[in-house]
Amino acid sequence: MAITEDPKRSQLAAMADATALSDVADAQAPPVDAERGQAVEAFEPSQGLNPSERRLLSDLFAIVSEHAADSAVEIDRARVQDAFVFACEHHADQRRKSGEDFIVHPVGVARICASMRLDTETLCAALLHDTVEDTSASIEEVRERFGEDISKVVDGVTAAMADFAPDHVRPAQKCMMRIYRDTRFSNDKTPYKNQVAAWWSRHGLEKTSGGGFYFQLAANELTIAAGVYMPEREQLAAIRSFLLLHHEELRALLTDKKLRRLFTPDHGEMLSQPPKGFPKDHPAMDLLKCRQWAVFARLPAEEALEPTLVRNIAAHFRAAAPLVSLLNQPMASAPEEKRPPLFGLY
Repeated sequence: MAITEDPKRSQLAAMADATALSDVADAQAPPVDAERGQAVEAFEPSQGLNPSERRLLSDLFAIVSEHAADSAVEIDRARVQDAFVFACEHHADQRRKSGEDFIVHPVGVARICASMRLDTETLCAALLHDTVEDTSASIEEVRERFGEDISKVVDGVTAAMADFAPDHVRPAQKCMMRIYRDTRFSNDKTPYKNQVAAWWSRHGLEKTSGGGFYFQLAANELTIAAGVYMPEREQLAAIRSFLLLHHEELRALLTDKKLRRLFTPDHGEMLSQPPKGFPKDHPAMDLLKCRQWAVFARLPAEEALEPTLVRNIAAHFRAAAPLVSLLNQPMASAPEEKRPPLFGLY
């Protein structure tokens, strides 16, 4: 992914958490600094890292060295190593469902950030992003040891949403979308996505999507969206039935000046005929023909490098919160229905 070279990169770690497990190869030789032609001393034996942790850190610094010549900023290896040791200490004895050490995941995220030529703060945040959520480490401890920028990244957009969308506040790892395929069963090791993204669904609707908030960063643009996208059959029917009585509320929200100033409506491909079972002359027919009800905003990718990134995303989400809340009403209150047949038609 090509990222505009700019020193203001710390906010990018809010999206770096979108990467899930990535393969971490065993290092067969010490990393070499591409500019200096010298072996890099990635760690000190006195820090008590075990052989596996030493290999992980060597792999990370090997990637840093690989991109050192064309990077806009020089990586402070001592700070990155300090964050790595901190993460190892707090994730000690933790395992993922696969059985591998938990530390493999944050290192995998940091490797991807390093390959994107991101700065020291971003690499540290990638290594630390699960310590506050999944260990005894506090955000105050991270702030005191590693600085204010990284603590803000760790807090991220989710913390801001507690004020206006508390039902959508979830741990970061539950929001972020993985970009890598399962390389254990495929010869193709390339990512199956070329962007990082997160989806904040409503509690109770995680498996069935429902209405939520979406953020995506690609090489050429930044996308912020909200609403209901590609709902399942039961949800589609529930929303349409709900709109028979509440279509005026939805229209008022979609035409709200603040919302329209920030977003563009996206109803997807609409039906050419009225949906079956709904009155053809209903005043909400234009809304009933929709297959999704969402809004989106596309911004230049350079916006991701601004210190106001988190605040900007939160402002967009706040404006769309009433829309998401309304669309979730028929699904949040309705009992769970059986899934449709595998080849059922809409």
